[in-house]
Amino acid sequence: MRHDRLPEPEPPATIGTVGFRFADIADQSAIRSTSRAFRAYLDGVGLCAGDADLAEFLLVEALNNVAEHAYMGLPAGPFWVRANAGSMEVLAEIEDCGHALPAKRLPDADSPKTDGPLASLPEGGFGWALLNRHCHVLRYQRHSGRNHLFLGLPVNGFGLV
Repeated sequence: MRHDRLPEPEPPATIGTVGFRFADIADQSAIRSTSRAFRAYLDGVGLCAGDADLAEFLLVEALNNVAEHAYMGLPAGPFWVRANAGSMEVLAEIEDCGHALPAKRLPDADSPKTDGPLASLPEGGFGWALLNRHCHVLRYQRHSGRNHLFLGLPVNGFGLV
Protein backbone atom coordinates (compact mmCIF):
# COMPACT_ATOMS: atom_id res chain seq x y z
CA MET A 1 0.00 0.00 0.00
CA ARG A 2 1.30 3.43 -0.89
CA HIS A 3 1.94 5.58 2.14
CA ASP A 4 0.98 9.11 1.11
CA ARG A 5 1.46 10.18 4.71
CA LEU A 6 5.23 9.88 4.36
CA PRO A 7 6.59 13.40 3.89
CA GLU A 8 8.32 14.02 0.58
CA PRO A 9 11.94 14.87 1.47
CA GLU A 10 13.95 17.50 -0.28
CA PRO A 11 16.69 15.71 -2.21
CA PRO A 12 20.27 17.00 -2.10
CA ALA A 13 20.43 16.59 -5.87
CA THR A 14 17.77 16.16 -8.50
CA ILE A 15 17.02 13.88 -11.40
CA GLY A 16 15.28 16.71 -13.22
CA THR A 17 11.64 16.32 -14.16
CA VAL A 18 9.93 13.70 -12.02
CA GLY A 19 7.31 11.59 -13.77
CA PHE A 20 7.06 8.86 -11.14
CA ARG A 21 6.90 9.16 -7.35
CA PHE A 22 6.34 6.45 -4.79
CA ALA A 23 6.80 6.33 -1.04
CA ASP A 24 6.31 3.39 1.30
CA ILE A 25 7.82 1.38 4.12
CA ALA A 26 10.73 -0.85 3.04
CA ASP A 27 9.36 -4.39 3.08
CA GLN A 28 8.76 -7.01 0.40
CA SER A 29 5.10 -6.12 -0.03
CA ALA A 30 5.97 -2.48 -0.64
CA ILE A 31 8.70 -3.43 -3.09
CA ARG A 32 6.18 -5.47 -5.09
CA SER A 33 3.75 -2.53 -5.07
CA THR A 34 6.48 -0.15 -6.17
CA SER A 35 7.52 -2.55 -8.92
CA ARG A 36 3.96 -2.77 -10.29
CA ALA A 37 3.45 1.00 -10.14
CA PHE A 38 6.83 1.70 -11.76
CA ARG A 39 6.11 -0.77 -14.55
CA ALA A 40 2.71 0.83 -15.15
CA TYR A 41 4.45 4.20 -15.39
CA LEU A 42 7.06 2.88 -17.86
CA ASP A 43 4.39 1.20 -19.98
CA GLY A 44 2.26 4.35 -19.82
CA VAL A 45 5.00 6.53 -21.25
CA GLY A 46 5.57 3.98 -24.03
CA LEU A 47 9.01 2.68 -23.11
CA CYS A 48 9.86 -0.45 -25.12
CA ALA A 49 9.24 -3.72 -23.28
CA GLY A 50 12.88 -4.82 -23.01
CA ASP A 51 14.01 -1.51 -21.53
CA ALA A 52 11.01 -1.46 -19.16
CA ASP A 53 11.81 -5.01 -18.02
CA LEU A 54 15.41 -4.10 -17.23
CA ALA A 55 14.55 -0.79 -15.54
CA GLU A 56 11.95 -2.49 -13.33
CA PHE A 57 14.36 -5.31 -12.45
CA LEU A 58 17.16 -2.91 -11.50
CA LEU A 59 14.84 -0.76 -9.38
CA VAL A 60 13.69 -3.87 -7.50
CA GLU A 61 17.32 -4.95 -6.96
CA ALA A 62 18.13 -1.56 -5.46
CA LEU A 63 14.99 -1.56 -3.28
CA ASN A 64 15.79 -5.07 -2.01
CA ASN A 65 19.16 -3.70 -0.87
CA VAL A 66 17.33 -0.97 1.05
CA ALA A 67 15.01 -3.45 2.76
CA GLU A 68 17.66 -6.10 3.48
CA HIS A 69 20.71 -3.98 4.26
CA ALA A 70 19.92 -0.33 4.92
CA TYR A 71 17.31 -1.27 7.51
CA MET A 72 19.14 -4.34 8.84
CA GLY A 73 18.64 -4.46 12.60
CA LEU A 74 16.15 -1.60 12.43
CA PRO A 75 12.38 -1.55 12.10
CA ALA A 76 11.32 -1.28 8.46
CA GLY A 77 11.58 2.38 7.56
CA PRO A 78 10.51 4.64 4.73
CA PHE A 79 11.83 4.86 1.22
CA TRP A 80 11.05 7.27 -1.58
CA VAL A 81 11.46 6.69 -5.31
CA ARG A 82 11.52 9.48 -7.87
CA ALA A 83 12.04 8.64 -11.52
CA ASN A 84 11.71 9.93 -15.03
CA ALA A 85 11.74 8.05 -18.33
CA GLY A 86 13.09 9.99 -21.28
CA SER A 87 13.85 9.03 -24.85
CA MET A 88 17.51 8.27 -24.02
CA GLU A 89 17.49 7.09 -20.42
CA VAL A 90 15.52 6.22 -17.32
CA LEU A 91 16.73 8.16 -14.29
CA ALA A 92 15.76 7.20 -10.76
CA GLU A 93 16.59 8.25 -7.24
CA ILE A 94 15.95 6.04 -4.24
CA GLU A 95 16.11 7.63 -0.82
CA ASP A 96 15.92 5.96 2.59
CA CYS A 97 16.68 6.64 6.26
CA GLY A 98 18.55 3.41 6.95
CA HIS A 99 22.20 2.66 7.67
CA ALA A 100 24.78 4.21 5.37
CA LEU A 101 26.65 2.04 2.91
CA PRO A 102 29.96 0.79 4.35
CA ALA A 103 32.58 3.53 4.01
CA LYS A 104 29.73 5.67 2.59
CA ARG A 105 30.53 4.50 -0.94
CA LEU A 106 29.18 2.04 -3.48
CA PRO A 107 30.37 -1.56 -3.20
CA ASP A 108 32.78 -3.03 -5.72
CA ALA A 109 31.31 -3.90 -9.09
CA ASP A 110 32.69 -7.44 -9.16
CA SER A 111 30.29 -10.37 -9.22
CA PRO A 112 30.72 -13.03 -6.54
CA LYS A 113 32.80 -16.05 -7.52
CA THR A 114 30.72 -18.83 -9.05
CA ASP A 115 33.42 -21.32 -10.01
CA GLY A 116 33.29 -23.49 -6.88
CA PRO A 117 31.08 -26.39 -5.85
CA LEU A 118 27.33 -25.80 -5.87
CA ALA A 119 27.14 -25.89 -2.06
CA SER A 120 29.68 -23.04 -1.83
CA LEU A 121 27.93 -20.67 -4.24
CA PRO A 122 26.89 -17.38 -2.66
CA GLU A 123 23.23 -16.63 -2.05
CA GLY A 124 23.57 -12.97 -2.89
CA GLY A 125 25.96 -10.27 -3.96
CA PHE A 126 24.91 -10.13 -7.59
CA GLY A 127 22.70 -7.05 -7.35
CA TRP A 128 25.47 -4.47 -7.25
CA ALA A 129 27.27 -6.18 -10.12
CA LEU A 130 24.08 -6.05 -12.21
CA LEU A 131 23.49 -2.40 -11.33
CA ASN A 132 27.09 -1.56 -12.27
CA ARG A 133 26.85 -3.48 -15.52
CA HIS A 134 23.62 -1.89 -16.76
CA CYS A 135 23.54 1.63 -15.32
CA HIS A 136 25.55 4.38 -16.95
CA VAL A 137 24.85 6.50 -13.87
CA LEU A 138 25.26 4.87 -10.47
CA ARG A 139 25.96 7.32 -7.69
CA TYR A 140 25.49 7.25 -3.93
CA GLN A 141 25.57 9.97 -1.35
CA ARG A 142 24.66 10.29 2.29
CA HIS A 143 23.04 13.57 3.17
CA SER A 144 21.37 14.64 6.44
CA GLY A 145 21.19 11.04 7.69
CA ARG A 146 19.62 9.72 4.48
CA ASN A 147 20.89 7.53 1.68
CA HIS A 148 20.43 8.69 -1.90
CA LEU A 149 21.09 6.25 -4.73
CA PHE A 150 20.93 7.63 -8.26
CA LEU A 151 20.48 5.24 -11.18
CA GLY A 152 20.65 6.02 -14.89
CA LEU A 153 19.83 3.37 -17.46
CA PRO A 154 20.31 4.04 -21.17
CA VAL A 155 17.29 3.00 -23.22
CA ASN A 156 16.51 2.36 -26.88
CA GLY A 157 13.56 4.69 -26.95
CA PHE A 158 9.82 4.60 -27.03
CA GLY A 159 7.60 2.15 -28.83
CA LEU A 160 10.49 -0.05 -29.93
CA VAL A 161 10.50 -3.79 -29.32
